[in-house]
Amino acid sequence: MTPIKAGFAVVRGNWNALRSRSCPRCGRGRLYEFSEVVEGTTYFAQGCNMCDFYEFTDSEAVSETLSVRRRQTLSALNEQGVREKLLRRYKWWSRIYLFASLLCVLLSLALLFNGNRYFGSAALLGMFVLVRAFLASYRFWQIREDRLFAPGAFKEWFKKGAWIV
Repeated sequence: MTPIKAGFAVVRGNWNALRSRSCPRCGRGRLYEFSEVVEGTTYFAQGCNMCDFYEFTDSEAVSETLSVRRRQTLSALNEQGVREKLLRRYKWWSRIYLFASLLCVLLSLALLFNGNRYFGSAALLGMFVLVRAFLASYRFWQIREDRLFAPGAFKEWFKKGAWIV
């Protein structure tokens, strides 16, 4: 097994452990959400990928794993000074990345007007840095609004337009 494949397996295992809980019956599998439509009614459930275990869930319910992670994270954020420190950090990084993306766009325009063929690279770098700025703004908004591990949080952030902090 190559080192890249081994590293990917570790990352995939960590992601699966975060997003889904282990099967209570076999202990080896993970529970994944699925839905079935029977006679016009949609039923939501979680099923194991290794055995035939499944359990029904409410359509509005957040999976148990995400609610546990949310409670753990919120309790850690409520410790003295942690929330304020993270808010300052994400606001700072958001502004730095926005400034850097603006510099990349200006550099791209200057290269374009001078006839240099690398203007596209500068523009692409500016777009990637802008995405990082939006990511830091999103994390700032999540912490400020207590919307960690909440379904639909990204959509709400996008609709509110809280992209620049």
